Amino acid sequence: MTRILGGTVPLLLLPIPARAQSLQSKVFAKQDATVRLSYASRPGVCGGQNGNINIRDGDDDEDGWTSDCEEGPVRVVITLRQGAVTRLTTRVGGRWLPMAGVTDLGMVSAPEASQLMLAIARKGGRAADDAIMPAMLADSVQIWPDLLKLAKNPDVNTEVRRSAVFWVGQAAARGA
Repeated sequence: MTRILGGTVPLLLLPIPARAQSLQSKVFAKQDATVRLSYASRPGVCGGQNGNINIRDGDDDEDGWTSDCEEGPVRVVITLRQGAVTRLTTRVGGRWLPMAGVTDLGMVSAPEASQLMLAIARKGGRAADDAIMPAMLADSVQIWPDLLKLAKNPDVNTEVRRSAVFWVGQAAARGA
């Protein structure tokens, strides 16, 4: 009997895995915060030195020239004040510089990041329309159906709806 009990005690001392916290709950964990995250970009998405973001269609080098555009990841900075997103900035490529007071979530799942951006857009607020583009840039997602729903939703602010229509057009052009 001692042997059985001795065999189970070490099992009781093993840590119990914590339930995974969603990306959305990590971002909105504090009322006032600056949070940054990175995720894989869809193929052809690249960023330039001045913060420009390009989506290449594969025809850039047909005349023997290509720009110095660094491919992914997508990098997003979200500023929260009183629990609301007041600023959202998107970059592609490059690297984060160390900053005090910033919560860096590191590399996250591209589909989960895309859904976070769509949730920010649906909530409205000062940075809602800025959330559509980074949702679209995420790898391994097909968000045009979500964008179409946003565009048709009369409860969503006009700027978000316009942005959603623009990006649906971009996605449809690529699909066509």
